[in-house]
Amino acid sequence: MTGGLAIGLYDGSNGEYILNSGKVSTVDMTVSDSGKGVFTQNNGEVEINGTLFIARGYSGSNPGDGTYNLKDGSLKTGSVWISPGGTGTFNQSGGIHTVSSNLTIDSGTNGSGTYNMMGGILNAVNIINKGAFNLTGGAVSANIENRGTFSGSGTFNGLVTNYGTLSPGNSPGTLNIDGDYTQDSSGILNIELEGYIQGTEYDFLNITGDATLSGKLDVDLLGTFDPDMGSIFNIIHAKGEFTGAFTSWDLPTLNGGRIWQIAYDYDSDDVFLKVAPVPEPSTLLLLGSGLLGVGFLRKRFKKN
Repeated sequence: MTGGLAIGLYDGSNGEYILNSGKVSTVDMTVSDSGKGVFTQNNGEVEINGTLFIARGYSGSNPGDGTYNLKDGSLKTGSVWISPGGTGTFNQSGGIHTVSSNLTIDSGTNGSGTYNMMGGILNAVNIINKGAFNLTGGAVSANIENRGTFSGSGTFNGLVTNYGTLSPGNSPGTLNIDGDYTQDSSGILNIELEGYIQGTEYDFLNITGDATLSGKLDVDLLGTFDPDMGSIFNIIHAKGEFTGAFTSWDLPTLNGGRIWQIAYDYDSDDVFLKVAPVPEPSTLLLLGSGLLGVGFLRKRFKKN
């Protein structure tokens, strides 16, 4: 075991480490501090008892640029800190990554942090995301505190607390959360629509636990899609208890006497987007100034 392994430590340095077999054991590892560093694990074992830093950005005047590619084999880390001071990227397309403490994806002082989960297995206690966590494949087990962008499709096993932006799907798709979902008042749920088929033509958030909503709903129409009058999109389902509602929204403009409605069904624990006709003037007066101000109707179905 080494005391520490550093790749791309100083300004202007450029280092690369490729592991095809065998074992690397170290206390800490830095993949880029102020230089450029790449660690590619094609197979074998890597054991880091302390912290794996990617784009640490501490030792020089440059922020650093670091990448860890996990393609196969096993990686065991005490903790992971991506981009505390530079541009750091972790690409996992296979293998098993086990983090015994926190996996922190930072926004970086002079860069950004990204974890691309494309395959394999990721097990962590907590993911603290201030950068970007992209899920397109593989299996993840962790609790995540999202203060950046969490996007993708597949299944995330754990509690999800959203203070940032959650974007289900891959333009579009389904994100399954095997646990509870809580959206804070600062959180944003981004939903994309380009057709009428759930999970393939419009985004769907499927939650096996409880769902607590607040914050903002942001809806985008892709391409030339223009939903017909009477269209209904089931964008959220929770198998557990469903509480709360969005406190703000950003919805695409609809012409031709159409408006958006958001319906919360607390019996089936679903949230629907609907395209409805603009109410008659007399109905608008009854509904009050809130509708007049935003051109929006919210229907709520409460449990008995």
